[in-house]
Amino acid sequence: MLKNMNWLMKLVLITAFAGFVFFVFLPILQSFFDPQEFISFLNPLAMKMPVGQYMVESWSWVNTQGVLIGFFRPLISASFMVEYPLFGSNPLGYKLVNLSMHLLCGFCIARFVNILSGNKKLSLFAGALFILHPGTVVATGMIVSRHDILVCLFSVLAISSTYTLSRTSAATWKAVVPAVFMFLAVNSKELGMMNLITLPIMFFFWPGRVKNRKNTIVFISSLIFVELLYLVARKLVFGNIGGYGSYTEFAAVPSHIITLITQSTGLFFIDLKFFKIAFFLFLIYIVINYARGRWHNWQKVLVVILVTGAYSSQSIIGDVATHYVYAATAFTVLFLVYFSERFAIPGRYGKHIKTGIAIMILISAGTLTRSEGLAFNHIYVDCERVFNSLEEISDLLPNESGSVCFVVVSRNSAIQAEMKNVPLYMNSIDKNSQCEYVLIGNYEEATGSPILIWEADGIVIR
Repeated sequence: MLKNMNWLMKLVLITAFAGFVFFVFLPILQSFFDPQEFISFLNPLAMKMPVGQYMVESWSWVNTQGVLIGFFRPLISASFMVEYPLFGSNPLGYKLVNLSMHLLCGFCIARFVNILSGNKKLSLFAGALFILHPGTVVATGMIVSRHDILVCLFSVLAISSTYTLSRTSAATWKAVVPAVFMFLAVNSKELGMMNLITLPIMFFFWPGRVKNRKNTIVFISSLIFVELLYLVARKLVFGNIGGYGSYTEFAAVPSHIITLITQSTGLFFIDLKFFKIAFFLFLIYIVINYARGRWHNWQKVLVVILVTGAYSSQSIIGDVATHYVYAATAFTVLFLVYFSERFAIPGRYGKHIKTGIAIMILISAGTLTRSEGLAFNHIYVDCERVFNSLEEISDLLPNESGSVCFVVVSRNSAIQAEMKNVPLYMNSIDKNSQCEYVLIGNYEEATGSPILIWEADGIVIR
């Protein structure tokens, strides 16, 4: 009877959590495509671009010198190739895939915390907290940000397998497993190259390592091989190793780090100053309480700072956009929850109070995440309205080669500003159109060709 009750209780809790997650993420599931998604996969696939060209150009651009630069993310491009015949121009399917990957990432975080601590309740809390963290909304909601989710997922698996390997005394073929996950990570996003730094740090400096010379040689050599293979591939694709044209000035790095910390810990999303300060002090206490009096615990804290910092490099030397912080958030949550193992409340009801605090944190995180999701959804309302309006009038537009159609772009309102994406949207709506769309700021710039303007809640032709 007791066993049946335990099973029933678990089922109720799992169902309740699943329902809460669905409620929290429903706004982003209902949102429209980001304009960048038309560039990266919708238009190339709609126009049946050759596979080789699509793999290279979907994340890249030609600079003013005529040199192809940018990114090479074949795993992400391949995933969209598989999904496009199924979902077409319906964003829901792609977003459900993103959400599924996000949930899988939360599961892998829970698994790693369980490996580190042996505490199942703590590991479940870590996975649930990451899933409900408001810092994951943009990466999960933007279909094109799937690379942030997958590079994080494979990096968590890489560092987890590295930790397990460092505790293995006998020589094993599993010494190459971290490199396999690194290979998947770098083919999802360039951030995966950081595994060449983070995995050796975890392997050599996390306390309790068991030495095995053969495992060490295979582990390091396989990582170097993957890195060299990837750089050679980029060299062949781009003629260089690609990447950004410029990076953050040194003077701006401290402000980027502060923003990164607030985003990954969740402080960024808390409006009330009192709760923001109180939560920040609580997090500091968690770390100090874990490490106090034990050198090997301070050593772990140092490893965590180095590892999380490496996975945060894009936010530090690049942009502080919220979707870039996905991996940093994952490792921040993972290790902070692991450090909270030593947090205890004395007294008879101490454990119950601690459980209550954990539940309150999860509910609060979910509430903040839904709020971020609603804000995210609102951003793309205008995108969808413009796209639907174009679908209604697409048959009336010229499509002959050399034809010109002018698009009036105004910054007076969000819906008018969204008109700048008409050329992107039309490539998906009318795959055979040869018409050239020219953006203008007023009617006087147009001469004798159709003009698209936003009027009376829709796009009209003049």
